Amino acid sequence: MLSGCAPSDPSTAPNDEGTPVQGGSLTIQISGDPGGLDQNASYSIEAVNISELIFEKLFALDASNTPHPMLVDTYDLSDDRKTYTFHLREGVTFSDGKPLTSEDVVESLNYWMRVNGQGKIVAGDVESLEATDDLTVTLKLTKPRYPLIVELTGVGTGILEADVAKGLDATGFTQEQAIGTGPYKLESWDPNEQLTVVRNDAYSSLADEESGYAGAKHAYLDSITFKIVADPDAVKNGLLTGQWLYASPTPDSYPELKANPDLVVNTLSGGNLNLLVLNHAFEGSIFSKSEARDALSLVLDKPGIMAATGGSPDLTVESAALTPEASTIMYSTAGDAEYAKHDPDKAKELFAKAGYSDDKPIQILTTNAFPAFQAWATLVQDQLSSIGVKSEIQAYDFVTMLAQWQGYPDKWDIVPIFFNGDFPSPGQMNVLQSAAAPATETHGEIADDRSQDLLAALADYNEVDNADDAHKIMDTITEIVARDKPAIILGMTRPYAAYSPKLKGYDNYWYVFWNSWIAE
Repeated sequence: MLSGCAPSDPSTAPNDEGTPVQGGSLTIQISGDPGGLDQNASYSIEAVNISELIFEKLFALDASNTPHPMLVDTYDLSDDRKTYTFHLREGVTFSDGKPLTSEDVVESLNYWMRVNGQGKIVAGDVESLEATDDLTVTLKLTKPRYPLIVELTGVGTGILEADVAKGLDATGFTQEQAIGTGPYKLESWDPNEQLTVVRNDAYSSLADEESGYAGAKHAYLDSITFKIVADPDAVKNGLLTGQWLYASPTPDSYPELKANPDLVVNTLSGGNLNLLVLNHAFEGSIFSKSEARDALSLVLDKPGIMAATGGSPDLTVESAALTPEASTIMYSTAGDAEYAKHDPDKAKELFAKAGYSDDKPIQILTTNAFPAFQAWATLVQDQLSSIGVKSEIQAYDFVTMLAQWQGYPDKWDIVPIFFNGDFPSPGQMNVLQSAAAPATETHGEIADDRSQDLLAALADYNEVDNADDAHKIMDTITEIVARDKPAIILGMTRPYAAYSPKLKGYDNYWYVFWNSWIAE
């Protein structure tokens, strides 16, 4: 759910950084424990981005969101656009020395289609998936699917060993099973303290030009250690004193750090979509009622919430757009008129119409691992209180919060969170997966058929064959989300990192530290 993925207009990294240096250890601050390295089971931004160092996919996105073959050498598409034949690269091995085969790909994609929200949607169009020979995979669809290749770059599509992937359920694989074909491999993991990856000496790099998540990957660094530190002051102080060379400080620290001549401070690729997930599909939550969802949107001063949590103009975008503006096909402002509405008096009236009662306070579920989430929760509580609506905040560590969110729908009504906002197709968007989830996925009953409009729009997107038609459907999808409000969009934040000028070769793509080195 939380992720940093496809790039769009990151700050430019210096081009003349000297000759890469092999060796050295990089220490990085992260805000929370990943909770796992299986992207199909652990959705935190840390889990998704750290695992990219360890696992590779059939395709990867470059700096312009164009997919390029990664574990695939070449592929063929039939004239009717329903049969894909993937020819895998020769000589690729997992970090334990086992060669990559088509069976690994088939079992990994079957796992993705069993448990991942987007994978399940894709599975509905898959007629068959077979290992034709040791290095050939054939995927047959029941109908053409425009975004399939970019969907294969998405969260959860990393290739595992067949013996690991076979039979896995939504709880994911264990630490011992975290074996991939990427440039780094897991060395150690002390939960809630630190995680270390080391160079995978068995890695087979492409010779292509590096770009975004695609192309050549050189593991210059011997190791990368991710230190788990959530306290904003400790994060900043550790960076200034050299305890870690790279950090992701809170937005309110941005002006101070940007002005520091001894640091490099740049916005990262993509953007975070800041939102309040509503328990819209559980009949026991007040937000199963459209009046309550509308009421919450009307009472909230969304730009004020963004500004109050450190919203520098460099970092924030006040819009209901689901992606950054640089993502030309996916970007739409069709929901902005609804986003801009602010009427606390009308909100109070609608909450009453929805059946709000003081004896059932609204439950806000959050985590102490991300200060912004707690800040949003407090601001939402304050603004609800201003119209006489009671709420309670339940704060947990991140792993416990996820368990409560996913397993106990009667324990929450609102979850403040951010999702990656820069996916290259709508079916990959966490917010849309949540909005369109069947009742069995959300442990409850969908109170009306509103999700059918979204499902129909997503189906229409899959059937197009050109970018112009795809963009028109994104307008429709954005309008549906703004109208039905499975989540309340607060706005977009451009994430940023602050790091030592000793870190070279880093192109501001989250935790893409292959091709980076330390200059002493």
